[in-house]
Amino acid sequence: MNCLFIGPLANHSVVGRVAALSAAGANVGMVAAGDHDAPWVNDAYPIVGARLLDHWRDPYYGSASRQRRVAAEFGRTLGVVPEDRRIAKSLRNLLTHYRPNLAVVHYGSIAIHYLRILRRLAPHLPIIDIPNVLPSHLSYAGRPRGRLPWGLSGIEDLSYSRWLPAVDGIVFASQEMQSYALGRYRISQIPSCVMPDYLPMAFQMKLHGPVTTFVESFSGDPHVAFLGAPERYGRVIDALDQQFLEMARMRIHVHSATLSEAVLRTGFGHVYPHCSDEQVFRGELATCLSGLDAAVVTYNERSRHERFRSTYPTRFFSSISCGLPVAVRAGSLDACERFVTEHGIGFVYLDADDLRRKLEDRDFLASCRATLRAQLHSMSAESQGEELRRFIARAILWARGSRDN
Repeated sequence: MNCLFIGPLANHSVVGRVAALSAAGANVGMVAAGDHDAPWVNDAYPIVGARLLDHWRDPYYGSASRQRRVAAEFGRTLGVVPEDRRIAKSLRNLLTHYRPNLAVVHYGSIAIHYLRILRRLAPHLPIIDIPNVLPSHLSYAGRPRGRLPWGLSGIEDLSYSRWLPAVDGIVFASQEMQSYALGRYRISQIPSCVMPDYLPMAFQMKLHGPVTTFVESFSGDPHVAFLGAPERYGRVIDALDQQFLEMARMRIHVHSATLSEAVLRTGFGHVYPHCSDEQVFRGELATCLSGLDAAVVTYNERSRHERFRSTYPTRFFSSISCGLPVAVRAGSLDACERFVTEHGIGFVYLDADDLRRKLEDRDFLASCRATLRAQLHSMSAESQGEELRRFIARAILWARGSRDN
């Protein structure tokens, strides 16, 4: 089965979805469609049965003024403005030469953007959407239905309302995301399932062999890892200095790829060595951090906005890949809170003081660590292959039936 996969391949969670599709038996032809380069596709992490077909700088992410981008996307969503000619031509050529049996569009608003273009070009092609983040924009929490959208957040909501019902299958990352979408959009009859966006097995810490950690020269105070993106893409949501300073005041060492000078000056902030994509893909980062006490998952956000409530951020499964007890900051990440509690692999903490108390319970941490490491294999993208294969068959059957009707 030839599967055309379109998504922002630079995001590590996308690599997991490709690995799961490969494990399901698909030959995956990938299109890197996003605003960041994806160096791993150049054999840094080869996935059997997957290859790069093309790399696009879509005007959806382009340098045109925000108003022009929004206006164009608004008109294309409603069908009164033609699709971008270059992208439509490139996609039409791919459909002709690659001849996919299935298309998978991935990750937030870019996925629904390509779902729309594909459906117009290939009305009978089975298409599965994997949102992973729903909604992906923060600004339309509480936006009433029927209001004329203006801004990318409004366009996203309009796109989902009009085009998600045109898909043949939806893979949601969490139960919370599935419930939200079913309650908001007209998709109750469309096949859907819940599969967390696990990372590939290669990313995980190695249970056997030498382990290098960064804690030998430090005191006996707790040491935690933070695995958010070093680039800190979210200027507000990733503004975490205050949280790290509060941890330092509680004598908690924080190990991160990026830290401010203010945190470093406390003596409790530590920047771990830079790791390339290739090193992350080989599990070197996860193995190096596996000797710490826990991994913290947090944002500079406390309200239960849907963007956080129903999503498993990449930093969450990156933490799991280290085999560390996972500490989720309470207040916004509902799906993550439920996951660590149900699986017995971590805990939820209120603030730095509460985090310190829970990190001092060595027996509890040891239990979480053992429970997680026993489940690492089942928390990998490859473990989802058979379930995903069955769902793909179900979606293709649905596509045939719905087109015939």
